[in-house]
Amino acid sequence: MASNVTIYNDVFGSDHGSFLTLCLNTPPKINSDGIWEFVFGAARKLRFSPLPLLEFQMLLIFFVNIILHSFLRLFGLPLFVSQIITGLILGSSWRGSFESFDNFKDGVFATASQEIVGLLAGFGYTLFVFLIGVRMDLSVVKRSGRQSLIGGILSIVIPAILGFVDSIWFIKI
Repeated sequence: MASNVTIYNDVFGSDHGSFLTLCLNTPPKINSDGIWEFVFGAARKLRFSPLPLLEFQMLLIFFVNIILHSFLRLFGLPLFVSQIITGLILGSSWRGSFESFDNFKDGVFATASQEIVGLLAGFGYTLFVFLIGVRMDLSVVKRSGRQSLIGGILSIVIPAILGFVDSIWFIKI
């Protein structure tokens, strides 16, 4: 079996460098030790169990979203605006001047839990697109006219063809 240095040299082409050890649980553990194991002290901290953490993350996101929407609704703003602002407040891209709140966000939305939240978000998005497709009335597309139908088809077909040609071109390089 090859040593770490040999593998590093084969991949990066260098004789020296620093190494990074990364341990991942694949697939991520989504179940928890249970509330009774926590009550009787046999389990880890409840905060680090993936299922209660996921439930707390969802509860926090919904709570912040409802509070923001109840305030922004007075100004006539839709729910979508509240959802965007909730994502900005709770996300890692916006850092505030309150270090304790930033530490709270880093603890609740830790890097290890992002895979589970991302999987759930992808599932929700797929379900949303499916429901929109089911509710679509194709007679509206027929009534919209030939020119808009051709424009819609070409806006999908042309980028797909260009992406395919680019991928073939990059493979040859």
